[in-house]
Amino acid sequence: MRTSFINQLFIDLNAQIDATFLIVTHDINSTRTVPDNIGLLYHKHLAMFGPREMLLSSEEPVVRQFLNAQTVGPIGMSEEKDADELEAERDIEMPPLPPIPLQLEPSNGIPRRGQRPGGEWCRENGVTPPPGSFESTNAGLAPGS
Repeated sequence: MRTSFINQLFIDLNAQIDATFLIVTHDINSTRTVPDNIGLLYHKHLAMFGPREMLLSSEEPVVRQFLNAQTVGPIGMSEEKDADELEAERDIEMPPLPPIPLQLEPSNGIPRRGQRPGGEWCRENGVTPPPGSFESTNAGLAPGS
């Protein structure tokens, strides 16, 4: 519940003063609904950076696993899975990507300068978002909710 208030505060402050915020988090709900852009660090390097929709629709294994809270993929409990763990998962198909939620909007309902309409990046780049993306019923839901 507190995270929801903090997330809304970031959005409202951005709308009011057009400030840039750098949020470092492991909270998947926040990552899926707050930022305009996402950067994902893996092995001390920037694995991917770009618009929220780009990363949330990515097929890149590390990005897909982390941002969609999946257990299958290269990331393990000690950051990286060993060869035996990866071999055991070799024939396991990754679950489908969950719907991309709508981005949080300012409390006053006036769009922020950096805010893009839901689905715009996907349309512009020929990416088919997962079924159910950008529907208000999915707003803020973590994968599996």
